[in-house]
Amino acid sequence: MSEVIGFYKKDRKTRPITRRKRKIRPLYDATGLSHSMRNKKKTVEQLEDDAREMLKKAGNITNVDAILNWAGKYTGLLKDFSPYNAINIQIQDPRFTIVRSEREWERFGYEVRDDAKPIFVLVPVGGGVKHQPGEIARFIEKKREEGLSDEAIEALYREKFKDSFVPTHNFTIGRVYDKRDVKPIKGKKQLEPFDPDDASNEEIYKRIRNFAVKNFVVEETGIKNARGVSHGGKITIMKVPGESKQALNTLIHEIAHEVLGHHKRNLERGLEEAEAELTAYLVGKYYRVDLSGEARPYIGSWLKGSKKGFGEENLDRVLKAAHKIINGTEKANGGGL
Repeated sequence: MSEVIGFYKKDRKTRPITRRKRKIRPLYDATGLSHSMRNKKKTVEQLEDDAREMLKKAGNITNVDAILNWAGKYTGLLKDFSPYNAINIQIQDPRFTIVRSEREWERFGYEVRDDAKPIFVLVPVGGGVKHQPGEIARFIEKKREEGLSDEAIEALYREKFKDSFVPTHNFTIGRVYDKRDVKPIKGKKQLEPFDPDDASNEEIYKRIRNFAVKNFVVEETGIKNARGVSHGGKITIMKVPGESKQALNTLIHEIAHEVLGHHKRNLERGLEEAEAELTAYLVGKYYRVDLSGEARPYIGSWLKGSKKGFGEENLDRVLKAAHKIINGTEKANGGGL
């Protein structure tokens, strides 16, 4: 609608000067909620629906799903090496991330770059057999392609992959390589999806990191036994080349541990990890980053061994933590919910 605010003459005719009436949006709606409060309520309600759906999916994972998740994301860490080799790797490459042998990298779908810098380690000789994660993961994928059920695959896995490693005093020199020194093999599937440090993931990482540094001490460096750790207000993240989504997931996960106050609570470890990962999934969902591939097997694996189970109290804490991180991130970057 328009209103007449005056008149002017054109071609000897008097014409009205009009102005479009501005539609005034009420500060509060019929329910008594302000519009910002209503948007906040919608966000919380949607997050709750997403959380319940993820918990349902996580409850359906198999032991084979859990094994694949472990093999792909939580191997190649210094904890997988002997104490001597772990120290050796740190000395030769202080910027270490994920470290594997050339053969193992090939199983993961990568090849060593021409200009790669090898890291020298001691390799036991005559000490029996120690099966590698890449070998296990490829075996499982092959059996799935053959149409075997996860139950059947699990039985074959337990029969086939029995380590017979025994102590030995004989060693040779071997070479391992950091993730920085490998690249995807063209035409071969990578066990872990490779993203060339996706710009959108990096941008969201920076935004959430802005929130983190205002509230915690944040360090980005190599870690011996995990991709991320947090305790008492300090968060450490290991950023691995070609894994921007994983780095984002780890950052939110560790922030969640702090926001949820896990270092102060006497909560079962499995529930702590499930709460933190579900929080990370919801924050990722809000920023349109799909972390379901990380969340489903991780949450399911930890809850499989939980004695108490994930209840409404846990869900309530997760929703509050997710909203606190989202709102804190927006405020840290000049916005807010």
